[in-house]
Amino acid sequence: MIHRKIFPALLMLVAMCFFAQEMLTNESILKLCKAGVGDDTIVDMIKAQPSKFSLRTDDIIALKSAGITEKVIAAMVAKGAGAITAKADPARSDPPSLTQNGITLPDELGVYWIKDGKYVAVAPEILNLRTSRAAQLMVGIMANAKLNGWVTQQHSRTHLGPESEFIVKLPEGTDPAEYVCVKFQVKGDRREVELARGRINISTGTHRSEIPFTSEKLAKQVYRLKFGGGFRAGDYGLLPPGANISANVTSAGKIYTFMVE
Repeated sequence: MIHRKIFPALLMLVAMCFFAQEMLTNESILKLCKAGVGDDTIVDMIKAQPSKFSLRTDDIIALKSAGITEKVIAAMVAKGAGAITAKADPARSDPPSLTQNGITLPDELGVYWIKDGKYVAVAPEILNLRTSRAAQLMVGIMANAKLNGWVTQQHSRTHLGPESEFIVKLPEGTDPAEYVCVKFQVKGDRREVELARGRINISTGTHRSEIPFTSEKLAKQVYRLKFGGGFRAGDYGLLPPGANISANVTSAGKIYTFMVE
């Protein structure tokens, strides 16, 4: 004979195994209650298993009339409210990756180009800035002021083809028009570019070192930069938004460099 203290536990185990693979419904809860399964066990099952309860006013009244306790009904209501919240709140699930022509768009800030079917980050280099000696001697005469920029090494480590395109992921509050593309001149063991002459510089107006481009929005803060006709062979750089270009300073900044072969 099974000990009467063990029988309820066996009954509970049988009930849990019977309903383990079943989605809980109002009918499931009624069956569990009629089988003598305790409230605590039923509540644990409601929390752990998938469910599809009908919880309109008439349904709750019917459950109460059938002997379902307030504790179990409250657990059913809480589970139903949680399912609605999860469905309504997209932040509870991972958003799908954004793609363009089957290629996943970057989600980190920076400059990218396509390599082997994916976007690869363009490594930045340090752009050193300094005014020309002549400009330093002619204080207050801006017409002859010149600002030069230079980076070490003859060529960039990033080698691209003439038809390469770029994708930029921008910080909030910035625009792709704030990027500036320049062409370097290789001089000895470094690359140089004239960034400013007089009161005209590449961040405030037209300058002969600047390479024009247009942009196309692909997603929020993600843009494709379009260079009409592609690039000629040489070394180039993309100055990011916020680059400090002034004819009155000696400083250093960041520039995304690449070499077109």
